[in-house]
Amino acid sequence: MKRRNFLGLSLGALPVVMLGQDSSAPASARTPVHVPTGVDRFKEPCVIGDHSVIDRKVASADTAGQLFVIENHAQGKFGPPRHVHHDQDEWFHVISGVVVLEVGDQKYRLMPGDSVLAPRGVPHVWAQVAPEGGRLLVAFQPAGKMEAFFTELGKLGNFPPPPQARELFERHGMSIVGPPLSS
Repeated sequence: MKRRNFLGLSLGALPVVMLGQDSSAPASARTPVHVPTGVDRFKEPCVIGDHSVIDRKVASADTAGQLFVIENHAQGKFGPPRHVHHDQDEWFHVISGVVVLEVGDQKYRLMPGDSVLAPRGVPHVWAQVAPEGGRLLVAFQPAGKMEAFFTELGKLGNFPPPPQARELFERHGMSIVGPPLSS
């Protein structure tokens, strides 16, 4: 005897759906991607002066624009200005070092293994405060223009002065709303 669901259809007649896969997504979004430790996805890390090296781990194209993930290797005390992402949620996960993070009016001191989600539209700022630096995994969802932001920042070679930084952030869907954290 065949089992039937509440609609009276044989369950075997239903199409098989692979969760997490979209057959309309580009082929690259359905292909596994392996990125070794200490390596950028495209072997072209974003180097910001002597402050930070940013490796792309999951490119926007890998997920049809749904996710972009970086690993930030801070070479000492470093962090961006206070800013707002208009279209992306940003998730922070500390791998090593100590990160001070403010999201809205909430303040955190993050140790290895800690993570915080900064919702889109909420001002936030962070700083790696361990003298020896550390590693921070950061994910942006959806990817938006964040990969282009880091590509352009890497071509500059250093964090630009405030007027150019504001323009750079604005072109990539963000606004600077305050200074970096003082460590």
